Amino acid sequence: VLHNFHKPVMSIHNSDNAAVSNIRYENIVVEDASMGKGDAGKNAQLIDINNDKSSWTSVQDRGTIDDVVFDGIYVLSGDDSIDFIEGNLCPINIEGYNEEFPVTNITVKNLFVEGTPITDDNVRDNPSTSIDRNTENVHFVNDSPLPEAIAALAG
Repeated sequence: VLHNFHKPVMSIHNSDNAAVSNIRYENIVVEDASMGKGDAGKNAQLIDINNDKSSWTSVQDRGTIDDVVFDGIYVLSGDDSIDFIEGNLCPINIEGYNEEFPVTNITVKNLFVEGTPITDDNVRDNPSTSIDRNTENVHFVNDSPLPEAIAALAG
């Protein structure tokens, strides 16, 4: 992804009653993460997973989002001056509809933002990360070093 000035780089929005599952985002390099500089408004995340009604909703029942894996996501640089991002280059939003229709089993593995690995230990300190109570089994893990080829791109 060369320049992302629009809405989320990676998103799943389920606004009806579908069962969305078994999705993989793998080996993605984001050169310029400047989400929100275009028409995104406050929908300017690196990752956005949302199980909620929208202007396209056609039924009352909600669906589910389950078993999503992000593996090998590398943000090289970006613009962290967007007001609501609060000096953060990596906004993340994961939210379910309610307890009956949660977002479940989300794994973000080997996410690096400007060379820093993002894990369970540091992601929740991020002021623009929002993982609501209607989620289950959401984890950020890192089990590999930053690949040399990616480090060379950022360098």
